[in-house]
Amino acid sequence: MKLLLLGADGQVGHALERTLSPLGVVIACNRTGSGGRKAVDLAVAGQIAAAIEFERPDWVVNAAAYTAVDRAESESDLANRVNAEALAEIAAAADKVGAAVLHYSTDYVFPGDFGRPCLEDDRTGPLGVYGHSKLAGEIALRDGLARHLILRTAWVYAARGSNFLHTMLRLAADRPELRVVCDQLGTPTPAHQIAAVSALLIDRQSEAGAARWGCYHLASAGQTSWHGFAAAIIDSAYARGWLPQAPQVLPISTAEFPTPARRPADSRLDCSKLHAQFGLRLPDWKVGLGQVLGDMEGASLGPRASRPQATTEPQDTIPPQSPSPSLGPRASRPQATTAPQDTTTPQSPSPSLGPRASRPQATTEPQDTIPPQSPSPSLGPWASRPQATAAP
Repeated sequence: MKLLLLGADGQVGHALERTLSPLGVVIACNRTGSGGRKAVDLAVAGQIAAAIEFERPDWVVNAAAYTAVDRAESESDLANRVNAEALAEIAAAADKVGAAVLHYSTDYVFPGDFGRPCLEDDRTGPLGVYGHSKLAGEIALRDGLARHLILRTAWVYAARGSNFLHTMLRLAADRPELRVVCDQLGTPTPAHQIAAVSALLIDRQSEAGAARWGCYHLASAGQTSWHGFAAAIIDSAYARGWLPQAPQVLPISTAEFPTPARRPADSRLDCSKLHAQFGLRLPDWKVGLGQVLGDMEGASLGPRASRPQATTEPQDTIPPQSPSPSLGPRASRPQATTAPQDTTTPQSPSPSLGPRASRPQATTEPQDTIPPQSPSPSLGPWASRPQATAAP
């Protein structure tokens, strides 16, 4: 099997390069062609179609996206180019060469007013440009190619790169108090788990019938708020000895920290369809957090993560790949308030094919494997022992 992986430098893309390798030949692509990868920039019309027609893969796995939620409000053309127009090109080219496509979308396609976890066929209603562009991409892929899988995920983070986890650890090292939004609900989902499930889906779908193509939700079990996630990170880091003292994590409302883009108040995803169709589901989000922190500790990233130099981007804002940030731009508030704002990490495990260095680059969303220490992520343990993962 030949797989063309877009966004290989992103959080999800980085993990996918590992989890997909047991399935066949993986052609990893990033925006610039650095690291010996193939250069494919989704912001440039025609590049992705040319790459697909040249490589003629069996699968195109698109882990590239424009994810700067707030910046998208002023860069709608770029966001739509990378997240929507490029998907139409991917669908047409894949159809031409007979390839299937696995694409990642977001909880931000929903308005967040259901009062319950969102189902795949629920009414969509994005609140900002980012969500609109991702929904347009879903529609373009769905209308242009029958053989596709769309995985909507949420609150993605990983052991590497610039993201909410690293931002919290860095801020906790310098500040006695952090203020984090508490009225937005969702589920933190580790990139490595998304990558592990992706490999299993491709493996199983290759032998499945047409009935299993389509859109699925993929997120960790359980729920929390950004405040709850931050508190769990700080408590775990302190217990591991990464912090000399644990700062207070104080709850604030979304209204207290306005941002350019509106976020859904409740973006929890119902993942029962994925379990019913493929027998796959992720463990509780706290289990995932423990796995990621364990990976960081094993890679000696723990203590450094609590120091300023630990993150690739020395900023006090939540990275773009966490399209569920909610605390807003820190620039306007120097205080210890953590702002899950949007900035695209340059190579944040997701610096994918989108925008160029000067523009918010295309970042991804997922990374590693369940269990993380498993070298050949997921295919073994999950395929043979689905019960190994905790039920939601």
